[in-house]
Amino acid sequence: MNKQEDKFYRIIKDYFPYEPITSTGSNYFSDYHNLLDLGLKLRQIWSVWEEEECNPYVLKVIRYGPAFSNTWTNGKDFWLQNGIFLGYIGTREFHNNETFYEETFHNSDIMAQGELPG
Repeated sequence: MNKQEDKFYRIIKDYFPYEPITSTGSNYFSDYHNLLDLGLKLRQIWSVWEEEECNPYVLKVIRYGPAFSNTWTNGKDFWLQNGIFLGYIGTREFHNNETFYEETFHNSDIMAQGELPG
């Protein structure tokens, strides 16, 4: 696992490790209140963002953070300048409001599954 840490956040560059609780018929909830209505606590709710990379070998990057994590930072710059908010998911596990996950999907990952991008 490749981990990058800075003084404010812990950013784990690996697959999101928890099983998501998602909306019926959708991968994401559009409103975090729907997850609260299911009995989840705020610390069990994650916001999910997608950002396309300029790197030709990277298809996309999905980032997971606490429900109100709209200030992704690597210690120098904001990450989500061109990010698309996908929605919210819930997990059984609680987050600490400081840990973020970054999943990178490479074009080679898709091609290995027999699918071509585009």
